[in-house]
Amino acid sequence: MRRRWLAGLGIVLLVGGGISYVVLRRADPLVRARTMMDAGDMRGAELYLRSANAKTPENAEILFRLGIVDLALANPIAAERELKRARDRGYDPLQIILPLGQSYLEQRRFDDALQEFSVAKSPKGGEAPTLTVRASAFLAQRDVDSAAQAVDDAAKIAPDATEVLLTAARVAIVRNDVNTAEKKARRLLELDPHALEPQLVLADVYLRRGDAKASLAAAKIVLASNPRRLDARLASAKAFLAMDQLADAGEALDQVLQGAPRDIAGNFLKVVLSVRQRDFRAADESLNLISPMLGELPRGFYFLAVAKLGVGQPAQAAEAAAKYLAQEPTDPQAVKLMAFVDLASRHPEPALALLRATAAAGQADADMYDLIGRAEAMIGDKQGAVKSLSQASAMAPLNTEILNRLAAARLDAGDLAAAEGEWQKSLKIAPDQAVATEALVNAALARGDAKAASAAVEKLRRVVGDTVAVGLLDGNVKLAAFDFNGARTIFAELLRRYPDSRTVKLSLVRAQGMLGNPKGSEQLLRDMLAEHADDEDALNALLPALFAQNRGAEAVTIAEAARAAAPTRLSIIATLAGAYVRNGDATRAVTLLDRSGANTNPALGYLRGDALMAAGRKDEARVAFSKVLEQSPGDMRAIRAQLTLLVQAHDFDGARAMVTESLVARPGDPFLLGAKVGIEVRDRGIKAGLALADQLMQDPANMPAARELAGDAWMSVGDQGRAADAYLAAFKEQPSVSLMNKAGSALTASGRTKNAMDFLGAWLAAHPNDADANMVLASLFIIQKRFDEALTHLNTVLTLRPNDGTALNNLAWIVAEHGDLPRARAIAQRAYFLAPSTEIADTLGWIVARQGDFADAMPLLKMAAESTPAPGVHYHYGYALNGAGRADDARAELRRVLDENKAFDDRAAVEALLAQMNR
Repeated sequence: MRRRWLAGLGIVLLVGGGISYVVLRRADPLVRARTMMDAGDMRGAELYLRSANAKTPENAEILFRLGIVDLALANPIAAERELKRARDRGYDPLQIILPLGQSYLEQRRFDDALQEFSVAKSPKGGEAPTLTVRASAFLAQRDVDSAAQAVDDAAKIAPDATEVLLTAARVAIVRNDVNTAEKKARRLLELDPHALEPQLVLADVYLRRGDAKASLAAAKIVLASNPRRLDARLASAKAFLAMDQLADAGEALDQVLQGAPRDIAGNFLKVVLSVRQRDFRAADESLNLISPMLGELPRGFYFLAVAKLGVGQPAQAAEAAAKYLAQEPTDPQAVKLMAFVDLASRHPEPALALLRATAAAGQADADMYDLIGRAEAMIGDKQGAVKSLSQASAMAPLNTEILNRLAAARLDAGDLAAAEGEWQKSLKIAPDQAVATEALVNAALARGDAKAASAAVEKLRRVVGDTVAVGLLDGNVKLAAFDFNGARTIFAELLRRYPDSRTVKLSLVRAQGMLGNPKGSEQLLRDMLAEHADDEDALNALLPALFAQNRGAEAVTIAEAARAAAPTRLSIIATLAGAYVRNGDATRAVTLLDRSGANTNPALGYLRGDALMAAGRKDEARVAFSKVLEQSPGDMRAIRAQLTLLVQAHDFDGARAMVTESLVARPGDPFLLGAKVGIEVRDRGIKAGLALADQLMQDPANMPAARELAGDAWMSVGDQGRAADAYLAAFKEQPSVSLMNKAGSALTASGRTKNAMDFLGAWLAAHPNDADANMVLASLFIIQKRFDEALTHLNTVLTLRPNDGTALNNLAWIVAEHGDLPRARAIAQRAYFLAPSTEIADTLGWIVARQGDFADAMPLLKMAAESTPAPGVHYHYGYALNGAGRADDARAELRRVLDENKAFDDRAAVEALLAQMNR
């Protein structure tokens, strides 16, 4: 019986996704080698064949079989050599054609195969196998029509030849002609009912028809006959994956990759599995093994983009997504992927343009409108986001993720009641989802209704029981209401019930910190790291606290332990490198990054450049950032760093060249245009910078950012007055919110506060609902202590943006100044819940301290004081320390404020408090 070579051709691995080992004739004189080859033990057979070859090196039969073994062991170069030696020594040339063709294909020498294997050159009787090799080479080059013609020509010569039927089936599968593929496989089984290769064709056919169970059954027929056949094992993995049996798929793939670690199809399927499991690091590692082949694998760049996004490499994700879109420009999935990557990289404008163009062509589905809504939300088009997400929800009414995003968009647009309605609708679809319930809790807290928040938690508890998620929500409500002891009690009880929950432990850490118990927080974090040294949440919480206490050596030791536990994890490597730098040992960070592959990984390469800068090795840092930009040309962090180094080195021509090149890829980019003018100012002075700004304004591609360049140039030399005039002139020519803000800020900074207020007032007369302008004008009124006028503008802001934390903070401050501390506290609590920041923590803590609740005020004011040197914040903290009975600590804090700040608004109040304490 003729050998069934076709199943082993490399193209099967590329297109069909399998690995095949040939079944050799039983009439082999080398009995032991033959037996092992029949059993699939190619390693064992190789030993016997090598031994036989050493004794009789000219034996063509042995050389031929060595070529077969080399093919099976993924060594096509050696296989080509042995097969050609066998042919030269008189082995049957008809038997050489298919395996030799396979060796070319597996080396990806498709053009060579087409040149070497031609009908004109084939031995008599070898036309059909030669044409099948050619068909496989054409198929590998994606020339499906030529492949079909070649296999049709072969069928005219030998219609029932095994290799011809199998190749015809594979061509049909690539064409998605599953009926023809099945017909060819059935014919093969008529000729030989025990043949295995047709079963693998059928496994592929069934899978494409959506019948994963039948596909698995076909693969199991092959495995029952030969358990070592990795192509059948791979087919079973595909079926398991289609049935969502991820564990079984993983086990099958592990067996495939154990036998063939660098197999393309196996590693690619491992990528798909890892992405399904959201194990993006594993997906990235598998992709690295097959990176040269990604352009030829179906959706190869798609999965590369997903994996890179998952491991936090947005620039590489964007590059991969762009390549996939270039391959499949009309595929809505390619459009959505590109848009998703752009959104993840905080580039909503190109995403929106791409999505809207595709939607206009009638290709929009719910996911696309969902992405459009997200992009519109990012650019501040709140009503547009609501409209698009409403369309998405109408097309997918049971999709709770879209409903939840629609609710968030309505909340952002200021319609709290409608937002709560959408979340209620989401909960009716999936009552046990924590996301919508948590949102309802947060919505209640956002409007200052702690009772409603607690009621929402209790409602969820009745639906799903007293789960850890419910307990966490309950504790968070207590935290939001500043019942820190109550929150600690809840989290401590949860930890007793769920001792392995990292989320509970981190929540308890937060509560301990709010209660001013850093030792308790530190011990919890150390306990977490004792169990899992690479727990990144615990690391990210503990290391900054240790550095803040000048315990850098301890922080480094902990980061090194994490690296030992996860030596290849990029985020851990980055954490350790950062710890070295922060501890003053930047050179050690460079060494670590060099050993970790910084030369081939742009993310690590950027960190290496940063570490070199910290070490004062600026020339080497420039080389490092250049390397990053070679690998990832659009990496704006590297571009910014490189420009900084070039300007510091007075290499202005180099800096100009870099900006010019970057603007080709990102025309009109505000940062790059500003950098171009800034470089000119540094090198040739303000006149040259202004001339360049004027020149850049002549190009429409640079608008609207170019209008701000003249003002920016004056700001860069510290002349706020002329900057204000330049912004005002540009604003007069073409008004914009950005120019309005810059002009107002420059006028204020140059001491022309009245001009700033008049300017903003005139703008608001024409645009009364401009929330940003109202906010700026309210701040100016607060500075002048004109609180009633400030209140008017703040109320306008809050009508437009009910959940604006900064506006609420300023409102709380004014209400407190008017003496209504209970109302001020409620407003400040809401502000802090919506936007926890140093400024809002100070406002809330100061209000609480003025009410005499020093225990509640202390954690907030301590947190604020540790985050800023602002003297007013430290005065508030000293006031609270004194009220809490810690007079010595209060004196030390207040004296430090006076020593370090000669003049500030609260100096008289600090002196008065110290005098009172010393009586």
